[in-house]
Amino acid sequence: MNIGKANVFKYCLKSLEYYCKKYSVALEIINESKYDIKGSDGYNYLTFEKNQIFELFDEYERILRVDTDILISPLCPNVFEMVQREKVGVVYEDVGSRKNNRRNKIIEAQNALGNIDLTADYFNSGIIIVSKEYRKLFELTEDDIHTILTRGISDFKEQTFLNYRAHRYGFQVHA
Repeated sequence: MNIGKANVFKYCLKSLEYYCKKYSVALEIINESKYDIKGSDGYNYLTFEKNQIFELFDEYERILRVDTDILISPLCPNVFEMVQREKVGVVYEDVGSRKNNRRNKIIEAQNALGNIDLTADYFNSGIIIVSKEYRKLFELTEDDIHTILTRGISDFKEQTFLNYRAHRYGFQVHA
């Protein structure tokens, strides 16, 4: 995704291109806003534009979604081979120095969206591999947008909403 962060993206693009060439993976760049979500709280709602991959599942069976600010090492293995198709590949973020903050995000999401008995396993949405069967994870309806704008999720709105949804749907995770 390259919306609003062109200054960072130019540094990461080379690593993405190398990775895609190395493993014969198509590279799609999201660089136009579709959702145009605007709140009055100062949050950067452009992060939800990453959900445009919902439509890309019309063309692709699996998608590795990578944020603008991620560099992929030339030594990175092929995650399409590492992560089983029936699982969502993620990196957990509720560990180490971020543990308390991210566990609080889990509590916040459940207070805002409903209890799903979740206490751990908050993942970073900046890099995630998903099969077409899980595309509904990225669908954003008008009701979803209304929920996001009104239900009291503070920061990391896109990531927290995605986490909540993945756990609510009971998706199996590979971390």
